[in-house]
Amino acid sequence: MLRAILLTRWAAVLTMAAMSGSSSGSPSVPTLSNNRPVFVANFAFLGAGCLFFLVVLLLVGATVVSKALGFSPAWVGRGALLLIPAVAVLWIALYLRYRSIFRRTALEVEGGLAKPDIPRVVNAPAGVIAGDPEFVVSLPTRLLTGRVGKCRIELYSAGLQIWKGSNHPEPRWQFSYQDLLQVESVTLSSSGGRGSLDRRFVRLIADRPRMVFAFTPSWDTDRFADQLLTRLGDHGVRTFS
Repeated sequence: MLRAILLTRWAAVLTMAAMSGSSSGSPSVPTLSNNRPVFVANFAFLGAGCLFFLVVLLLVGATVVSKALGFSPAWVGRGALLLIPAVAVLWIALYLRYRSIFRRTALEVEGGLAKPDIPRVVNAPAGVIAGDPEFVVSLPTRLLTGRVGKCRIELYSAGLQIWKGSNHPEPRWQFSYQDLLQVESVTLSSSGGRGSLDRRFVRLIADRPRMVFAFTPSWDTDRFADQLLTRLGDHGVRTFS
């Protein structure tokens, strides 16, 4: 099963290299799906996983053949003791490297603010955040500065607001739709171990000021993340998936 998962992801990585995701226009800045360091790190991690299974299969095959021929060479046992742990450690190390590169790159954007300059409050022009919101979803939110916690993403007719509600006026970020560069749905591949799951992120990039919001839907809010992308696209924001 794990082998099938790795082969499926390998095919997905090759597909990603050949084509970009479906979109509502050309990206204003490179999408995470087309980021070369992320692609290379993912390719290396999946390659190490395939190498692990190849080593296991070769050692099992050598054991079967040697028993069929009536001898048991010592190098098979030594190879199993040395190669399998070594390749497993390489696989884990490359996965941790891939995850680190993915998360760091997801929160950075070309021409974006440095971590110390990211504001806790951004106010949109008067009238942008007015009336009742058309759509509201609460999702765990992360910025370059770190985790913000679960925030309300409220979409209005002229813009959106990201905050924790009226009882927590700060942090708070408001943008008109014209001040949003793009939004994309990206997936962080799991390690491939039992019980591990891919994690999905909705990556929203604002232009003024230029900063990135990463929203992490859970299994019970994933459908709302799809609606968020759709509704932002309806308001003219470039969307990529």
